[in-house]
Amino acid sequence: MSHLFFPPARAGAAQRLALSARRAAARGRPRALGPRTASALGLILLVWLLAAGAGFAQAARPLLHHVLAISHGQTLAQLAAFHDADPDATRQSNGLPLDTVLQDGQLVVLSIPAAAAAAQGTLPTTVAAAAPGQTLAGLAERLDVPGVLLSDLNGLALDHRLFPGQPVVVPNPVTARRQERIGQLRVEYLTPLIRQGNLGFVALTAPSGVRPQIIWQGQVLRLSAVPAASTQENRFLAPVPVHPLLEEGTWPVQIGYEDAAGQAITASLTTYVFEPRTFRHNTIYVSDEIAVQLEGNALAEEQAILDGFWRLFSPGPWPSADWQRPIAAQFGVSSEFGHRRRYVSRVPYPVNFHSGLDFGAPDGIPVTVAAAGAVVWADALVTKGLAVIVDHGQGVLSGYWHLDHISVQVGEVVQSGHPIGNVGNTGISTGSHLHWEMRVQGVPVNPAQFLTAPLLPPGVLS
Repeated sequence: MSHLFFPPARAGAAQRLALSARRAAARGRPRALGPRTASALGLILLVWLLAAGAGFAQAARPLLHHVLAISHGQTLAQLAAFHDADPDATRQSNGLPLDTVLQDGQLVVLSIPAAAAAAQGTLPTTVAAAAPGQTLAGLAERLDVPGVLLSDLNGLALDHRLFPGQPVVVPNPVTARRQERIGQLRVEYLTPLIRQGNLGFVALTAPSGVRPQIIWQGQVLRLSAVPAASTQENRFLAPVPVHPLLEEGTWPVQIGYEDAAGQAITASLTTYVFEPRTFRHNTIYVSDEIAVQLEGNALAEEQAILDGFWRLFSPGPWPSADWQRPIAAQFGVSSEFGHRRRYVSRVPYPVNFHSGLDFGAPDGIPVTVAAAGAVVWADALVTKGLAVIVDHGQGVLSGYWHLDHISVQVGEVVQSGHPIGNVGNTGISTGSHLHWEMRVQGVPVNPAQFLTAPLLPPGVLS
């Protein structure tokens, strides 16, 4: 079975060095380029101009890679040797002597043999040309690659309008969506590239009577029935939720079924999990007044309540449309999803990452539900304060924490934009804000992906 990438089973130092343009982007959105960076990008543009006759550049071998140096006194020659890159080409590509001591986070362009790139687990890139009037999101759709990946690779927003012919760094090969055959199953692997905390998807078509199974990270994924082209077959959709703490690298998605004789037919597809940026590390101090509430079994009881809701799998269509911000646009994100956290508390508080998006806003600002669903919790929790949980169906749930007022009741069916309460500062909170989080089949995922672009490629649900 063919796979998109061929890195080792786990991420190593090479991956952390080589998945680089996205980390450079994380250090700031578009800004004035220094001479070395401009020289590197100029080289990429030259490569694209030489190969763009087919509509976008197909990378020759050796491949160009953006590499973010993690210095520790490393020279350009040492970095090139680590990646089996040609020293002369490295010197020319960057306009630097080989004995240059690199700065931590310095962007370097290396020419790496394709075989070495695959063995080291790097993410090969090529350059695509933008069409007139095209946005980065439009280019992602044209090339059928994840838009969030293009955003990270280029340091541009998805709605950024590109100039005609603008070179854009894209993964190589650019075809992300592909089809496989596993016995009687037709498999559409929709997202072999998934960022930490995001959703991937697999669609399966099986003859009537054959029930496929998908295992991801030791969890049997619940399958959603979606329309099939024939009455003689069934079609299923499975989200592949990537935990924000899952290590960067390649991981298997195991797919199988039992045939008529009871024999297990199994295979696996490789998904590549990448880190979109260097997550910030935050320290939060919990006052003794709040810490006293965590004594005894309070935390365990709260977690048991939440786990029961996160495992819900209600019938209905896949909730892929009409998602909206749960608070007015004037209130910006004050803490991103996935940031690593350390809580200093008299009573241990075992939380090590931020599981949602925080919106800074004063008390009393209205909070609305992000999409249609049914309210399954509307009450106080020890750490979350006044909280509302909405079940959107098919294992997708959203939570709204730290409210000062709740205006819905358990069992109430709500539509996108329905008021559910007001911003507050209840529970473990350092100031008035709304915390919004999402779970898909129990796994915390980034709520922002529900707002920025359609989760599913066109035609999956029809």
